[in-house]
Amino acid sequence: HNKSAIRTNFELLMEMMEHEAYQNTLFTDLSGMLHPERTSMDLKRIISSRDVHPRVVHGSDFPNPMANIHLTLTLLWRRGYLNREQLVPLCEIYQFNPLLFDIVTKLTVRNPDKFMRLPKSV
Repeated sequence: HNKSAIRTNFELLMEMMEHEAYQNTLFTDLSGMLHPERTSMDLKRIISSRDVHPRVVHGSDFPNPMANIHLTLTLLWRRGYLNREQLVPLCEIYQFNPLLFDIVTKLTVRNPDKFMRLPKSV
């Protein structure tokens, strides 16, 4: 890494999560992962980083990420995290229970490059 380069908080978190010194002491949550700014590289990286999955827990920023559910789902679909067929059922879940929607969506998204998902243990 270029020490003078500005890195995001997420990049710093992942660097720490992958460091042996923090293996048993550092955990993170998924609360902001569906936010449009994070559904580019951050979401892809957290899904692909299987070695950190045991230290990733569910968290929700509810109701913030649900302010515009259609924008969130459309962006996830356009960026390859969801299939078109998944959009209607997720909208129906949202109508029934927005918090359940948050959990189900996070477990449904996949890394568009590797087709990996987060484990159900999250």
